Amino acid sequence: MTAAGPRHAPRQRPARTRAGAHAFARWIPLALTLLAASPAAAAPAPDDDWSLERSASDPALVQQRFTKLRAQPFDQAQWRALEAAIGRAGLAKKIEAALARDPDDLALGILDARARILLGDPRTAATRLAALQPNAGKLRGKLLALQVEALTAAGDVRAAVLALEAAADARGDDSLRVQALELADRHQLGPEALRLAQALATRSPNNGAAQLKVARAAARAGQPALADAAYARAIAGLRAPEQLALREEWARVRLATGDAAGASALAWAQVEATRPGSGEREAAWNLVLEAAAKQGGADAAAPKIEAFLGRADQAKDGAGWRALARAKTAGGADPVEAWRRALAVDPNDAEARSALVMSLESGGEADAALAEFDRLGAKNPERLQLGLELAGRLIGAGKRAQGLKIAGDLEAAAGKQGDALLRLLDFYNLNDEPDRALAVAQKLVRARPRDPDARAALGEQLFQMGREPEAMKEWATIPGLVRPGHAGWARHAEILAEHRRPEAVLSLNKALAAAPKDPRYLRLRAILELDDRLPHQALTTWQQIFELTRAPADRLLHDEARTRIVDILVGGTLSQFTSKRQAIEKQALAELDGKDPELAYEAGLLLAELYTREEKYAKATAVHDRLVRLRPQDPERLAELALSQRRSGRADAAMETLERLMALDPKRSADVLAELAEVAFESGDVERVLTAASKAELGGAEGARVLVRIGELYERRGEPDEAAKLYEGLVQRDPNDALARLRLAELELSRGRPERAEAMLRAIVERGGPPEVVEQAGRRALDLAEARGAIAPILDLALARARRDPSADEARALLLDALDRTSTPTVKTWMAGGDEAERTTRVGSLRRALVESLARGPVTGRLRAAEHLGRLALPQTALPLARMGSQLTPPRDATRTVRAAFEQARAAAIQAAGALDEPEAVPVFADLLRTGDPSRESWYAAAWALARSSAKAAANELRRFASPEHDGLMVALACATLARGGDPADRERVARLAQTAANPQARRVCAFARAALTVDEQLNRVAPDLQASDPVVAAIAAWRFGQVRSDAGRSAAVAALLRRYLGVAGLARDAAGAALSRLLAEAPARAELPPLPPLRASGWEIAVDRWLAQVIAPPIEARSAASLAPHAAALQEALAGAAEGTRAEAWSEARLRRPCSEGGERDCLDLRPLVREPVPAPRGDSGRSAR
Repeated sequence: MTAAGPRHAPRQRPARTRAGAHAFARWIPLALTLLAASPAAAAPAPDDDWSLERSASDPALVQQRFTKLRAQPFDQAQWRALEAAIGRAGLAKKIEAALARDPDDLALGILDARARILLGDPRTAATRLAALQPNAGKLRGKLLALQVEALTAAGDVRAAVLALEAAADARGDDSLRVQALELADRHQLGPEALRLAQALATRSPNNGAAQLKVARAAARAGQPALADAAYARAIAGLRAPEQLALREEWARVRLATGDAAGASALAWAQVEATRPGSGEREAAWNLVLEAAAKQGGADAAAPKIEAFLGRADQAKDGAGWRALARAKTAGGADPVEAWRRALAVDPNDAEARSALVMSLESGGEADAALAEFDRLGAKNPERLQLGLELAGRLIGAGKRAQGLKIAGDLEAAAGKQGDALLRLLDFYNLNDEPDRALAVAQKLVRARPRDPDARAALGEQLFQMGREPEAMKEWATIPGLVRPGHAGWARHAEILAEHRRPEAVLSLNKALAAAPKDPRYLRLRAILELDDRLPHQALTTWQQIFELTRAPADRLLHDEARTRIVDILVGGTLSQFTSKRQAIEKQALAELDGKDPELAYEAGLLLAELYTREEKYAKATAVHDRLVRLRPQDPERLAELALSQRRSGRADAAMETLERLMALDPKRSADVLAELAEVAFESGDVERVLTAASKAELGGAEGARVLVRIGELYERRGEPDEAAKLYEGLVQRDPNDALARLRLAELELSRGRPERAEAMLRAIVERGGPPEVVEQAGRRALDLAEARGAIAPILDLALARARRDPSADEARALLLDALDRTSTPTVKTWMAGGDEAERTTRVGSLRRALVESLARGPVTGRLRAAEHLGRLALPQTALPLARMGSQLTPPRDATRTVRAAFEQARAAAIQAAGALDEPEAVPVFADLLRTGDPSRESWYAAAWALARSSAKAAANELRRFASPEHDGLMVALACATLARGGDPADRERVARLAQTAANPQARRVCAFARAALTVDEQLNRVAPDLQASDPVVAAIAAWRFGQVRSDAGRSAAVAALLRRYLGVAGLARDAAGAALSRLLAEAPARAELPPLPPLRASGWEIAVDRWLAQVIAPPIEARSAASLAPHAAALQEALAGAAEGTRAEAWSEARLRRPCSEGGERDCLDLRPLVREPVPAPRGDSGRSAR
């Protein structure tokens, strides 16, 4: 191309045929599209001499652009074009070479500074720019801006501020001083910002905006008195409406600086200055509560708010009544009346209505809560959310029917509203109502038949209910509902993959056939390849994704691909990916050293992650250092470098990097200081972090956290007094700073003041705070209370906290911990304390808290809650406990260990409910037995609960298990139940089982049931068992003989039992003795069978044997010798029978005899433990003479 011709003039071409012309015309749009799609960096700079034939890196073109850049050193377009052509490093070398030839050239000096900034050497750049400033001429403004940029990048923001200030003085330009102020303010240089603001205010003493700058700068510099004076001057010149916003800002500044009382005064001034019903009045009340909370608790403001609202002109302040309700709630007081007053002002106040409903429910007034909820109109947008929350709370409290009725009403009102139906679907699933959830999912599909999300939801519901073929059928419709078609197949594949269905691959292949380079589809393929244990293919796919996602819009997927590549390389065996890893590393190292800065950056990220995962921290640190030089203004790079330096053991270097990060990004000061403190703990360089903290301006929760960490550093240095001052300052600034209070309490404990420490710890629990801090404070307070033997106050504390905030997990955790350490009698004494109203409230709150713990939270907590509910036998607990236990299900993706823990908690809850023996719970146990899994512990727990129940319905449910085909334990439980609550008609059934059951224990228990169901008139059917060789069978018969009622029957029973009692020692003799003791009593009564014992573990068979032994052979109550006198003949006959019986019986009979007195002729009988004193042998007894 010649210089004379027009730059873009087309060349002369021969005439074309019409067809050729048409072909060319069709090519033009394509060519334009290709040109438009080429990278911006390759586009020509303005006025370039270029053509399609010339490369961007053509030396002549590069020189032409460099000449233009030298003429205009701040030309961004030429700079970008050159950087794209020869690389950033190449451009820097070209500038350096030119500067060496002409060192005094201003433009080259500027260009050299620009290059150094980009290459990570801003300090040298700033020095060069300062030297160039006197000769800058018309470029001095841009040169100053570049100098400020360089100083800021170098971390010397103060020098940048001073440079701007000096230029402002030299040029008389206050706009530069404003820039300096903004820079100082942005980088939290409090003293510099304040000095600049004061200088500006001095120039314009009547300028309110200037005074406001002083106020804000003074606040940030930590000079509250100066800030107050400046705010007052700024406000004085404003009109009343404008004063409101500024006064609120002033109040918040006072809050931030710890002046809660001053903030409260301004907040109340705001209340007085605003009118009821306005947004400003509501904001003012919020400010009042915030200030009160900082002073020690929002509840402290309640009396003053109540007095204010008592004024006639303020009675209709709805926001005020809401504020009063919130204040009362914060203090644990009843907010119901305040919420009612708020609703009286505005019946459409959704917040008040919702809060009133929840307050009533939390207070145990479920009916009143439902009545208030019903007042919400059917079309009220808050109704669905409030209704579901209320229903969930009611179900959690054991009032399932009421909760499900609300949900049913909401479902009916939802109609075809998809969003409402989706929320109902989640609600039913969360509350273990799969059939209702399925009905909602089906309704959703009918309402939105073309909605793929609806089909997916219905399929998911069917799948979770074990109806997989139906689920697959629903999901199969999805490809036809999504456009474009390949997106539908991809969605289908994704759903199938989530459910581990092998058909996912087929659907994904259809999607990839239409869109083979869609990174989202490739991602799913890579995941499936890993699931199928094809790591080599997965690695190749992730590499493909990595290359396809370099655009900024795909950043997240690009980062994931890099991490997945490293996962595969590091996670394989040593030799599996050696060659692949070496090739990837080699390519990345080449790109890191190349001239393309973007490729170098991406390669560095990959290498840094690879070396870090391989624990090659020295190499990782070197790469991170290169990344910082490539992106010197990126705070993340400095943060990663510091972490890598720390891992490689270079604590000093890590601290230096963190200091650079603080200067570069002051907003991260709190996080950086926290990291500095951690490094200081490791290195022991405490002074360094303390110095850094003194320079930083910390505020808010993050700042407080860092200051607490610094306090811990003081403690480590052995300076507890300095630490205490720091903590006390934090508490003074924010009385609700739980972490600072906790550290103060620990200091008090270390100083030997446990009483003060415990009081401080309890205050933390009362006030609340971060859950982990409150939980730790509660545990420490419990330790101290236990040490002095006074846990009851901790129980009260935990219960009060749980009442105030039912969603607070830490309150329930403290309650469970306290109950774990307290004996049952002590807890029951605590529950019985106070008047009737206090007792009722305490027991109700305890029941609610324990049921809530059973419904939510970690599985270990649920198990403990179930055990406490069982041992404390709280009234009206069995039904909600049984329901909650039956609904306990682990998460879908739970591990085997977690599933086992949930099953243990489920069984414990059912056992605890069964221990209470309340008839209302029997249907729940029966339902579990009919629908549950017989292989699970909870199934046996339900059977056990029915077996120990006194309800007639329990025997009816277990009767069907009195059959030989059932499990031995279930047969035993069925027979035990029939023994207690069966009919005489059941006798033949259990009698057959006593002979035919395969399980020995089942035979014994069924034999017991047979005896228990035998009427007195048929006692002769049991008599032969008294002499059975099986001691258990003989003992059962003895027990039954001891239950006779008639006088005649009693005499015969005594005669039969005496023969067994005089026999060989063992279970049968013990049972006979217990039966005789009952019959020889002055007024014997038929003994009621005790229930099976409550269990806290699954030793079912052992417990059944113990129960049977305790029933048939209870402790013998000794009788007098006179009680046996009416039965002398029976005793004589029993003695004779024993003497003539087996050798063991004769020997046992002989051992009973001893002389009644020394030299006495007559024998006495030692019948202990049945008879207290010796019994003279009956007259005519020849036992002694025979010997």
